Amino acid sequence: MVPQPLAAHRPRRPPARRAARPGPRRGFSDNANGNIIRHAGRTLVLGDGGPLPLELDRELNTAARVDFDGTLPAGFAAHPQHDPLTGELHAIATSHEPPHAVHVVVDVHGRVRRTVPIQLKRPTLMHAFSLTEHYALLYDLPVVLDPAAAPRAPYAWDDGHGARLGLLPREGGPDDILWVELAPCFVFHPVNAYETDRGLVVDVVRHPRVFDNDRLRPGETCPTLWRWTVHPASGTVVEEQLCDRVQEAPRIDDRYRGSAHRLAFTTALAPGTGELLGGPSLLRHDFAAGRTEAHHLPPGRTTGEPVFVPREPCAPEGDGWLLSFAHDRRTDRSELRIVDTADFTGGPVAV
Repeated sequence: MVPQPLAAHRPRRPPARRAARPGPRRGFSDNANGNIIRHAGRTLVLGDGGPLPLELDRELNTAARVDFDGTLPAGFAAHPQHDPLTGELHAIATSHEPPHAVHVVVDVHGRVRRTVPIQLKRPTLMHAFSLTEHYALLYDLPVVLDPAAAPRAPYAWDDGHGARLGLLPREGGPDDILWVELAPCFVFHPVNAYETDRGLVVDVVRHPRVFDNDRLRPGETCPTLWRWTVHPASGTVVEEQLCDRVQEAPRIDDRYRGSAHRLAFTTALAPGTGELLGGPSLLRHDFAAGRTEAHHLPPGRTTGEPVFVPREPCAPEGDGWLLSFAHDRRTDRSELRIVDTADFTGGPVAV
């Protein structure tokens, strides 16, 4: 696997309309520390609360804020979703100002082609969302924004807010959203969602509560893997726990994003540490076989969210490599570990 220059596949496009650096802010925070993606030839750094994306140059320096050539009316989101069929980028952008959420669709040329305002009771933390063939799924859960406490501790658990999942048709309007009530919980990272004859299947990492006793450390309860089967006709949902191991940071083979998946990779966490972003091993879930396998790191090392790379474009689902950074607490150094999924429980093929 030979790393490619960041600009190797940059398409020709007109000069970007860039806000002055540091430029105007969007939302209550300018902290873009949530995600890095590539879209329309740009490397973008993203964050929660509606800040504009920050574009990185080839040396990974911050070049400018990006409003998609003047087509983005407000802020953006930490975890947009690429549609693997159309190449478009979908996002649920949240804000402390009404209507508090907007469905944004960015075309393959890097310009916003569609926005749909979504009226929420209060501004909530929607760190991510899910995308299926016909729906954008909204997680309106009981973690609400307190602008007075921003930016240090802006979010808090609110028992009175309730929990619900919104089904927004991809080309529908705000009045077309179907809201389905859920048991109170929080989801930072959905695994994937897809449609079947029986309804929508939504796999998530579910936290019982977050930002409740400690507003600075969200890992106060044990997140586990769950499946929600949503029946749009009746507006009901069946909730089922798939695995009781404590875990976070799910990834799938992104070629299957929005369609039925068999495999998912997660990071196993050490209960009681309050650690949300790293743990001592990686997990592979085979939902068809009902089996979970672990790739364990050497003692003293903690790994974070993995990235899956297919072995070749037409490789079977999950056949390729997992890349993840691991931190060695004893030396305070990090390493990039590459695991061949053909020998998932064995040692890495490169470090």
